[in-house]
Amino acid sequence: MTARDPRVRRTRDRLRAALVSLTREKGYAAVRVADLLARAEVGRATFYAHYRDKEDLLISLFLDMIDHFERIGLVEEPHAVLPGARQLLRHFHEAKAFGRALARDDKMQVLLRACEARLRRGLESRLPANCSPSPAITAALAAGAFTTTVNVWLSQGALTPPDELADALEALLGPGVRAAKAA
Repeated sequence: MTARDPRVRRTRDRLRAALVSLTREKGYAAVRVADLLARAEVGRATFYAHYRDKEDLLISLFLDMIDHFERIGLVEEPHAVLPGARQLLRHFHEAKAFGRALARDDKMQVLLRACEARLRRGLESRLPANCSPSPAITAALAAGAFTTTVNVWLSQGALTPPDELADALEALLGPGVRAAKAA
């Protein structure tokens, strides 16, 4: 069975929905794999066929979400420094309760590191190999600035509207990344 198999997608969707709802209810740290199995109505062997543990499930959920928002961003904002960042910020803003539950359990840091790595790889692949500073440095700078900003924004209650924050990040990061492309 592959990820495109409808049964695999349904199983993963049920497990992800169970993780989100249970995390909102009782916090990520209190969620046990047994709770996920009961809520998703999935067997233990099936869970472990897809994920190593609940953190692997959480990271998988998050990275798929980033991929989805990046695809949207490439269409809606093809010239953005970090395509999908606006959509990701909107999602974080709408899902504040889930984010707060993860932040209480220090799992937001794990997710932001995964986000930074994914953004860094995506941006690095779009930069010319001979740019200065190197694609790796430019991408690390932009992705690190984004994830650090998101962390502060979420820890302060995400009070700034997401589109306003996206515009500010684009205004601050855009010129530097575009200059690296031209070098």
